[in-house]
Amino acid sequence: MRENVIVQVGQCGNQIGACFWDLVLKEHASVCVDGEFDPCMSSYFRNVDVRTGDDSSGRLIRSLRARAVVIDTEEGVLSQLLGSHLGELFDSCEFVKGESGAGNNFAHGHFGYGSEYGGAILESVRRTVERCDSLQSFSLVHSTGGGTGSGLGTFIIGALGDEYSKVLRFSNSILPSADDDVITSPYNAALALHELREHADCIFPMDNQALVDICNSVQNNKKAKNASVIERGSSKKLAFDDMNSIAAHMMSNLTCGARFPGKMNVDISEVSTNLVPFPKMQFILSSLSPLYALKDTSCSTPTTKNLDRTFMGALARRNQLIKCDPAHGQFLSCALLMRGKVNISDINRYVERLSGQIDMATWNPDGFKLGHCGVAPIGYSHSLLCLSNNSSICKLFRNMERRFMSLYGRKAYLHHYTEFMEEDYMDQALETLKSAQDDYSQGLDRLDVLARASSRSTVLG
Repeated sequence: MRENVIVQVGQCGNQIGACFWDLVLKEHASVCVDGEFDPCMSSYFRNVDVRTGDDSSGRLIRSLRARAVVIDTEEGVLSQLLGSHLGELFDSCEFVKGESGAGNNFAHGHFGYGSEYGGAILESVRRTVERCDSLQSFSLVHSTGGGTGSGLGTFIIGALGDEYSKVLRFSNSILPSADDDVITSPYNAALALHELREHADCIFPMDNQALVDICNSVQNNKKAKNASVIERGSSKKLAFDDMNSIAAHMMSNLTCGARFPGKMNVDISEVSTNLVPFPKMQFILSSLSPLYALKDTSCSTPTTKNLDRTFMGALARRNQLIKCDPAHGQFLSCALLMRGKVNISDINRYVERLSGQIDMATWNPDGFKLGHCGVAPIGYSHSLLCLSNNSSICKLFRNMERRFMSLYGRKAYLHHYTEFMEEDYMDQALETLKSAQDDYSQGLDRLDVLARASSRSTVLG
């Protein structure tokens, strides 16, 4: 087995991280025999000897520790995590925390706290890496709307690239919605995207508004409204818990192939290999089907009807974790990661049906990657995670550029950022948004032309 380290940064990153660890512990507990440590668990956990009591007379017991580095510039969320039922899952030496926060300012988090805490963070990472026999990947969990997750989070993924250049770096990034209550979130998100595009091997963006819409559709079974409705009053905590649960379930399905044995498991390294055909085009759309994360028990048994609904929902707009519609874009590649006791013949039949309904790039007509993990999510018979590299992501970049320019066009709040960085950095972020759009629109057209030319030359040859 190869080990993977989770790096959770900021309030949002640590709340999702806590939900993820709680979820995977329950999954492993459901299949472990007599509570024994399954060797496959070593990919995300390690076993340690812990002495009971405060002196040497206590007996040694075996205990699990997460392969995680936990970071925040405020103490509140980390204190809650240590005081929760998950507290014993972490080593306190793997916690790096500040006191005053980054003030919703990417520049403060990236350049200010990056310089101040960079050494301590890398030291904590080194201790975690030294406990691995064959490190495979780092997975960053963070939001891009605030200051710590966007700024310090992207500082870390850049530093990991310098220190561990041969180790895969993934980013699970929560993007702010258009009506985000952090007024500078357009700056933070664009600046974070600039760094992620440079340093991450795979980026799995999840949109706050898409998560809110999913919560509303599942809980209320009616047309979603906006974030302010679901977050008002006593429902606010429940709403965020549900949104975090969806993100955690996506990560659980993404990593199940590394955490459980299986002949058709897709290892996390295969995701990068199969879904990112060209550098800088590493943005992966994700969708969950069914939307079981919010106690939707409609798939209690793997009937033909439920499998139909599951596979058709994989590409449905309402199931996307970002506000894009892949059916209206061109696919560069696609991966379907199935979980549960489902016949391989059924999976192949549905994949063949789906392949005839989507617009796959001409140079990659067989761009489907199929995986199957026999261990289903807790309480359900099956689930499907669809991952796609799709040109519809351009809509995301256009919306980010529009919100960015609504502030930058007036130089609004810019002085808060230029305290820590040069203004030219803003221009670089804007250029990144534009070049990402070019790569996924004009770039695809150019690649199709090259593919046809290559095909003709092969025939003539």
